Amino acid sequence: TRRQEPVSVIKLFVAYAVLDRVDRDLLSLSTPTRSGVSVQNCLRAMIHVSDNYCHWDLVDLVGKQNLNNQFWADGYRRTVYDGYSGSGVYYPAKVSTTDDLALLLARLHAGELLSAESSSLLLDLMATQIYRQRAPSGVPVNAAVVDKPGLLAVDDGLVNTNAAIVSTDDGTYVITIM
Repeated sequence: TRRQEPVSVIKLFVAYAVLDRVDRDLLSLSTPTRSGVSVQNCLRAMIHVSDNYCHWDLVDLVGKQNLNNQFWADGYRRTVYDGYSGSGVYYPAKVSTTDDLALLLARLHAGELLSAESSSLLLDLMATQIYRQRAPSGVPVNAAVVDKPGLLAVDDGLVNTNAAIVSTDDGTYVITIM
């Protein structure tokens, strides 16, 4: 439940919020971002290679306060971009928790987060992202892993994060590490 710097796993929250707007016909995958790149191509770049430019283009497209309000309303009460949370509390930097990430991924896996088409798109992007060192390297070879890692150099070391859905013969598990 501890709020922490989420690094690039925050991009999963942005992807869900953007795809939710696509599902509600407020945006389309072909909608251009401020840099002219389509929503679909920005989602791909943001998840596949953890592109920060597309991340901020998508945040700008939706708006930080709109994101914060949606996170609060959808039950992600400890996830917020810098600014005001849905409850009106000000945060000077983005934060999230392993619990909020686990809830997001559990809902995505269960098909409760987005439409079937949007869920499939996000899961496919996570399955094919290129940074496969964390959760994918620590599970049995026959396990299927869709994940989004994050890494940030700070003065006293590195911040490592990972949010994953791992499917094995024994079941499916959500793993979040911050």
